[in-house]
Amino acid sequence: MIYTKADLMNRRAGNPRNNPDDIVTDLEIDAGMRILDLGTGGGYFAIRLSEATGPEGTVVAADTDPKMLSHLQDYKNLFHRDNIELLEVGREGIDLPEASLDLVFARHVYHHIEDPVAYFQTLRPAVKPGGRVVIIDWQPKKFRLFKKEPHSTSDDICRVMTSLGFLLEREEHYLKKQSFLIFKKSL
Repeated sequence: MIYTKADLMNRRAGNPRNNPDDIVTDLEIDAGMRILDLGTGGGYFAIRLSEATGPEGTVVAADTDPKMLSHLQDYKNLFHRDNIELLEVGREGIDLPEASLDLVFARHVYHHIEDPVAYFQTLRPAVKPGGRVVIIDWQPKKFRLFKKEPHSTSDDICRVMTSLGFLLEREEHYLKKQSFLIFKKSL
């Protein structure tokens, strides 16, 4: 089944101008890790993350849109990725087993979360001590055509994440018009 929106998202995510290889490298994924791809969309990064973690690792591909997950089911079968688990989630948060995640990868999803404090508070227990949360999101445009164009400032994201006990480990600056923040859960 072809889902055009998902295919478009995958083409954009995989476009070399968007630095997908650098993003995966900067995540510093080890074999056997358990990773949450939050807001997986078309699944481009779920496939890339599953390659990086190897067959002994797991990628939990979570999305609110069942059509995206259906597309990803076909996509993961095409690439023979048995280490991807699909998870339909609500907008309020995710209930996962405590200390079950080494890494949370959230690309272009933060600005969709209505209450980031409450959302990441529900997700925090699932992140292992010393585990990381990576947030890549659009930066505000200087001149916005529409008042509600999606964006989140790096300062806003940092304020939310540090209030929940995540420490900013580093920030990458090579993505155009996007923040790339890597947080570590305090021990």
